[in-house]
Amino acid sequence: MKAKSKPLETERLMLREIRESDAMLLVQWRSVPEIYQYFLSPKPITLEQHLEWYFNCYREDRNRIDFMAVEKVSGQEKGVFHIKRSLDNVQCSEIGYLLDKSAQGKGYAQEGIKRLMVFVKSNWKCKECAFYIHEKNRASRILAERLGYIKSGRKGSFILYGIDLENILGGGV
Repeated sequence: MKAKSKPLETERLMLREIRESDAMLLVQWRSVPEIYQYFLSPKPITLEQHLEWYFNCYREDRNRIDFMAVEKVSGQEKGVFHIKRSLDNVQCSEIGYLLDKSAQGKGYAQEGIKRLMVFVKSNWKCKECAFYIHEKNRASRILAERLGYIKSGRKGSFILYGIDLENILGGGV
């Protein structure tokens, strides 16, 4: 399979596309109740479910890229970020993330999200980014607002936050 993206860098992180070999770690992170309670499907997943998604959906989806966040200094995996181009509006991309509990509260989410905002603007020519954040996920709501995202709607228990990339990142990247 050809990579969907070259690795991206931030000050402290290397963001590389997820691999089959990441499956166990991703399932481990995805199966923590304090984390999955905020997902659209709030339940743990199995390795088999993840691999089925990876091989049958993810690898063929040209509108989604998942990045493993690896700390440059230690080489340790700290979390995963994803970007997904909206099929309704190809100029809009959704961003999501999941951090290992030990990596939370250290600014990795903000660092990774900022880098992905630049990526979707320059590579996918997106003009907007969006987050769907569970109404009880206070930390992610605060982060979205700190980054300049504005509440723009609801979908059940999820609040939609959006941002105009032109206003934040300027005309050039």
